[in-house]
Amino acid sequence: MLAKQDYWERFRKCLSLLKEKRQRTVYRLTLVKDWNMNEVTDYADLVKLGEPDFIEIKGVTYCGDHGSSSLTMKNVPWHSEVKNFSEELCKIAKGTNFEYGLACEHAHSCCILLANRTKFHKVNVKALVVPVLELRSG
Repeated sequence: MLAKQDYWERFRKCLSLLKEKRQRTVYRLTLVKDWNMNEVTDYADLVKLGEPDFIEIKGVTYCGDHGSSSLTMKNVPWHSEVKNFSEELCKIAKGTNFEYGLACEHAHSCCILLANRTKFHKVNVKALVVPVLELRSG
């Protein structure tokens, strides 16, 4: 079965509709070195469409050699690279009515969580890498 030719337009429309949702929304990005880590501006454009509450960004997990994938350990980004991508995404994706910031990170998992600062803000840091978020009232 052939994919519909308007898949990209439908995908973008779905992202745009997220802004109207009355529940929490999240984008989940998996970064693969030498594949998609240079496309931060394009990802920022997608973030601006849906203005999700959270953005989870993680490095790809290498699962060994097998015929179904050409990935190697060279494609697994370091945590610092994922963090740099996240910081750049925050700068580029800043909108008129929204801004993203670091909510938490877990270096061992190579994972970053960004939060929409117009809805959430840090209120307490229990550990250096795990801040607690509180929904802003009003």
